[in-house]
Amino acid sequence: MEWQAIVLCVQILILAGSYFLFQAAKAELNARAAETPVLGEIKALQRSVKSLIAEIETASAEASDRVQERCAEARGLMTEMESRLNALRAAPPAAPQPVAADRPSAPPRGIRDRMPISTPERSVAVIQADRSPAAPAISRPPDDRRSRVYEMVDRGDSIAEIARRTGMSTGEVETLIGLRQRRR
Repeated sequence: MEWQAIVLCVQILILAGSYFLFQAAKAELNARAAETPVLGEIKALQRSVKSLIAEIETASAEASDRVQERCAEARGLMTEMESRLNALRAAPPAAPQPVAADRPSAPPRGIRDRMPISTPERSVAVIQADRSPAAPAISRPPDDRRSRVYEMVDRGDSIAEIARRTGMSTGEVETLIGLRQRRR
């Protein structure tokens, strides 16, 4: 009878151990099953991030090429403008037109046409109508912005930082810096 009791106790212990091992294996399998979809999602996200990075690199390379082309065009235009300006500076000044002493001097014809007839609105309309589309106005940054850019360059600020603080494009900042270097 003692042997039977011992065998029964051993069988109960084996059964309890098997139950605990089964529960541990079940918990481990559940944890692995929960990790599998997460790993798949993470790998899918990694692939999409890599493709987005590739697209961004392509777009930035194209944008960089366009900027380089525009800079080259701007440099060409600047060179042409400087040569024209130098040609104008080298040309002899025009001789002044003699004014007849017996008649009062009248403003030149173009200015006389722009003089107000009766109201300021009329003069604005005449001036605007007289502008020719072939000669667009050249816009220059105000001197205070230019001097501010030069101060920031002297401090060692980057072109991007200067452009951000002044509200100018990086191309404008580069052009001003290039003009300053050519003058020196």
